[in-house]
Amino acid sequence: MNMSYFIKLIMLGLNLLSFSVLASPEWVNNIQPKSGHITGVGVAENIAKAKQSARVDIAKTLYANVSSVFSSRVTTSGDNGLLETSSANQIESEDVLLPNLFWDKIEAFDGVYYVLGSVKKSEIISLYKKNLSMAIKPFENIHNKATINLNDYLFLLGQKDTLNLVAKRASAIASISTVGKLYHDQIYQLLGKQNKFVGSVCFTVEQSRDRLADKIYLPAIESAVQGDRFQLSDKGECISIQFRSKTERINKKRVLVSMQLDIGQPAAVSKLVKFRGTSSGSYKSAMFDAAENFSNHFINHDGLLNQLLNSPENAIEIAL
Repeated sequence: MNMSYFIKLIMLGLNLLSFSVLASPEWVNNIQPKSGHITGVGVAENIAKAKQSARVDIAKTLYANVSSVFSSRVTTSGDNGLLETSSANQIESEDVLLPNLFWDKIEAFDGVYYVLGSVKKSEIISLYKKNLSMAIKPFENIHNKATINLNDYLFLLGQKDTLNLVAKRASAIASISTVGKLYHDQIYQLLGKQNKFVGSVCFTVEQSRDRLADKIYLPAIESAVQGDRFQLSDKGECISIQFRSKTERINKKRVLVSMQLDIGQPAAVSKLVKFRGTSSGSYKSAMFDAAENFSNHFINHDGLLNQLLNSPENAIEIAL
C-alpha cells in the first residue's frame, strides 16, 4: 500500500467519523425499536458498503466475537447462499447466518450513505434451526450412546471445528430461541462424552521386535500419549498402540527415524511419522535426541491422536 493511498484511507475514515457525529440524518441517533426484529445501521461512502456495515451491526447483536475489523463474508438468504462482496467491512468468519434484510431507510447525506436494515427474529431462528439440524445429524448416533468407543472418540476429535461452529451458532440464537439452547446442550453432552472417554480409557504401547528401539522410542510414545491426557497401563482391556521403526544415520551427527504407528486392533488410526535427532556424541545419543524431539512435538502440538487423525498427509514429518 503506497503512502498517498494510506493517507486517503485515513482522511476518508476521519470524514466519515465527522459526518456521523456532526452531520447525519436525525433518525440515525434516534432508532426506534421494531417489534420482532433486529436492526442495524450502516454508514459508508457508497450504498453497497453501507448495507454491509448494517449487516455487521446486526451480526454483532448475535455474536459477541464479531470484531470491528472483518475479513470474510456474511452468509445471507436461503439455506446456504453466500453474499459475495468486496467491502472491507465483513464478518470475521463464516459463523454468521442472516436471512434477507429489509432496508427501512436509505439516505445520502453530504456525500455519505446511511442505511437502516432489519431482519425478522423468526426468520433468523428458522434459518439457524435448519442449518443446526443438518450439522448435528452426523453426531446423533454418538449422542444417543451411554458411552463411546475409540472410533467415536476419533470421529469427534476429527470434527472438532464443526462442533465448535455448531456451538457458536447455537449460542448466537440461544437468547431469542429455546432451539439454540437445545442444540448447544447437545454439543455440551457430546464433549462431555469425549472427556469421559479420555478419563476412563487406557492405552498400552506394545514392544516392537527391536530391543534398542523399545528402550529409546517406546517411552517417547508413552509420553506423547500422556500428553493427550490418557492413562497408560498394561492391562488387557487397554487400547493397543503398536510401532515399528527404522533409524538411518544421515551423517556422523544426525539420524532420521521412520516410525509406523498403529492405534487399536484392528487399527483405527495408522500413520507414518518421520523425525530426526542430532548428537555430537554417539549414534545412540542421536536416537535419544530424536525420541525427545518426537515426544516434545506431540505434547506441544495438540497431542498424538489429534495429529495422527487430522494430518492430511500419509506421513507426518517433524521439522527441526
